Amino acid sequence: MDIGTTLRDARRRQDLGLPECETATRIRGRYLTALEDERLELLPEPAYARAFLRTYATFLGLDPRPLLEELDERLGTLAADEPARPSPPRRVRPPRRPRRRRGPARAVMLAAGGVAVITAAVWLGGREGTNPVLSVGIQPRTVAGPPRTPVTTVTDPPARTAPARTAAQLRLTGRAPAGSWVQVRRTGPRGPVVFEGTIAAGAARTFPLGRLWMRVGWGPALQVAVGDRVQELPAGTTEVTVTSAGIVG
Repeated sequence: MDIGTTLRDARRRQDLGLPECETATRIRGRYLTALEDERLELLPEPAYARAFLRTYATFLGLDPRPLLEELDERLGTLAADEPARPSPPRRVRPPRRPRRRRGPARAVMLAAGGVAVITAAVWLGGREGTNPVLSVGIQPRTVAGPPRTPVTTVTDPPARTAPARTAAQLRLTGRAPAGSWVQVRRTGPRGPVVFEGTIAAGAARTFPLGRLWMRVGWGPALQVAVGDRVQELPAGTTEVTVTSAGIVG
């Protein structure tokens, strides 16, 4: 299959220019030109090239699968023609020195020191007439009194609070095969940008409702839910205003 001719003919049948396709797909014009001219060496790495071709073909209403198969075959041929890059030299780490084990010797020294301290305390207590046991810090055992009866305090049950109402949200979900590019702004087309990017198939983004303005690259590739209501968008690039009441054209 001729990738470039298929894309170019589909674009011209819809009377679309490359600048319009660049705006709708968010793909740079030089990459769209490289796809139509089949200058595959001008495309980035294969993962991006496949994503560009899938998005462009879907936007033009084509089935991207045979085009992707043809692209994989040609990229495989290009990869086989490229010379292999030498791998960087591997750094060899010097062997670690074994650590000295100091655990048993240190324990023996601590034990000998403890015996010496206790012996000195007993000897000093015998000479001064004091209790040697109390001299080394051992306190006499105290006799506990009768257990106290716990006092139970009766408190009023906590007051029930009404569950908080969740604010209505705008939910955007990408549809197969490639989702759609979306730009969301507050209040209007010149308001602050809340989100800008591609929502892939199966992915979803939610936004709290107020007054939102949206520009959608390809309406059928995006599901729009305002609260519990799902609303459809027309084909092509669409600009709409969304409020809690729904979509305003």
